[in-house]
Amino acid sequence: MSLIAFEHRTRVFSETGFVPTGPARPSRAHRWQGRLLKGAGLALLPWMGHLAATLPTTEAVAWVTLDSFEALALTAAGSSLLRADGRHRFPAAVAAVLLVADACADLATAAPGQETALALVMAAAVEIPLAVLCATLAVGSRESGAGRREPAARRRTPGRPRVPSRHISEGVASAKTLGCTGVDRTKEITVRATHRHVMHLALAAVLTGLVGCSADASEKDAGAGAPGASSGAEAPAPEKMKAFDPPVKFGKEIALPVDEDIKDWGFALNGPTLYHRTSAALDAYDTHTGRKLWSSPLGRKDWYTGKEGQPSDDQTIPPVFARQDGRTEVLFAYADYTKGSGTERDRTDVYLRSVDADSGKVSWTVRLPAPKGATVSDLEPAVIGAEGGTAAVRVLTTPDDAGSDGGQSATTYAVDLKSHRVTWQEDGFAGGVLDSGIVIGARLGEEASFQAIDGWHSREGDLVLAGLALTDGSPRWKTEGHRGVEVERVGGGFFVAGSLRDSRTGELVPGAPDGSFIHCFDDQRSVIVCDTKETARGIDARTRKVLWTVSEDDPARKKPDVHNAFHGAVYASADADGVILDARTGKDRSLWSGGSAYVINEYAGADIDLSVYPATG
Repeated sequence: MSLIAFEHRTRVFSETGFVPTGPARPSRAHRWQGRLLKGAGLALLPWMGHLAATLPTTEAVAWVTLDSFEALALTAAGSSLLRADGRHRFPAAVAAVLLVADACADLATAAPGQETALALVMAAAVEIPLAVLCATLAVGSRESGAGRREPAARRRTPGRPRVPSRHISEGVASAKTLGCTGVDRTKEITVRATHRHVMHLALAAVLTGLVGCSADASEKDAGAGAPGASSGAEAPAPEKMKAFDPPVKFGKEIALPVDEDIKDWGFALNGPTLYHRTSAALDAYDTHTGRKLWSSPLGRKDWYTGKEGQPSDDQTIPPVFARQDGRTEVLFAYADYTKGSGTERDRTDVYLRSVDADSGKVSWTVRLPAPKGATVSDLEPAVIGAEGGTAAVRVLTTPDDAGSDGGQSATTYAVDLKSHRVTWQEDGFAGGVLDSGIVIGARLGEEASFQAIDGWHSREGDLVLAGLALTDGSPRWKTEGHRGVEVERVGGGFFVAGSLRDSRTGELVPGAPDGSFIHCFDDQRSVIVCDTKETARGIDARTRKVLWTVSEDDPARKKPDVHNAFHGAVYASADADGVILDARTGKDRSLWSGGSAYVINEYAGADIDLSVYPATG
């Protein structure tokens, strides 16, 4: 007994002799498994930094938190395996569940197309195999975690004589007398049973997650509802509608179910769907029935800084469409204000977001770099256009050195829609129009000020109307010495700034009408129709030849007020009558009533108050 008491810390008594209990060695399999898990956990650290720097604050917190727990669990499991520590099973079980949750979340939030394919590859090649390995380790036998030991009957300390069987019998009897064997054995059985039940539950959770994940992936292309949609139900598919090109008859008015208490930024038509941008969300409506198809909430914490109360922001900022990987994306920009704490300054971040037009799922969101020498103002940023896989974004700012009288500025960005990277940034330039690969806007002086209704102004007359190349931001043309600059997109190679101008050169278009309140419309085929208080005129988009003119002093015809033009038709009104003109000749084609052409396509017309009129003929 004295021998047992003296050496109980270093040897275990068995019926075959005393066995040394020195540190165990991990098996070869556990060595590479431990290195793999620990390496995977450490590899997540730079990835979390990337997420924190590029995602909106709310999204970044969620993803970084999930990845942090994954990294801790993987690192703990790997380190335990390398130490041949049997306690690796619990962190391995946690890691397995988190990996499956991560894979499912990636698949659920990925946009259809390339992003979904990447999420599937990551799940199949990385996350699910790691989850299976962790689950296998979690439910493995307890002895497997302690590394390799030689059988007690074969191992004996070198140079030490074998213990006679008589002493063994005495030692076993003494141990039984003390109750050591039964107590320890009962405790060990209880611990093993507890571990076994916990790990089996963990494995069941992993398998359940895999089934749910695969179900989510299989339903992804079946029209699942957008994340964050107010109803939480699947997005109903728009009913099949017949196109009328161009439409000349319209059905009854349908008032869309919009919340009038939420700030409205504008809307746009694409096919049979109307996309409405508000301060809270991007909403999609079926123009045939008025049903809301889906809602994609912004999820931003705050809109205004609150320093000067709620600003007057009367901008019209409709969403912009872009084709990407064979699908239509809806683009918009928004600002998110974060109040600092302690020594941290308040800040306003600007984000560009892309939403799948069919499902309403967020395809991606990227944070734009901060303006140089200025802070983002409370006025909403705008996507001014997208062409050739690049979007142009304008952000209104306040210069850091602005005097007591104020002073406003702007920064314009070009963002590659595939890599989501900013290709160039121009501070002090307020882009307003993107057309024919040219970003058109005003280069601003120190005393510039902005009004949503009539653009930029400067008492110094130092504003510059300029065009920059969308590809690299290089200057293409400019005209100097302006006291006011207001630009309006027309399309087809034209824009309006005081009069109709060529987007590629900035030059005035000969034959364009002179007059007050000029508005021009591209019929998206071959004609530009311009309207002033005094004159309506059609101009050939290719030759710049004047096709027709109707003026207010015409003795034979009433001068029409032009509302829009689409595919060879000009939608106008003459006194109380709605009239459709031929875009090439200017002659009356038919009367029309019960509709609106504020925004129009082959499926519907919509008015500024968000009432739609389905096309019927």
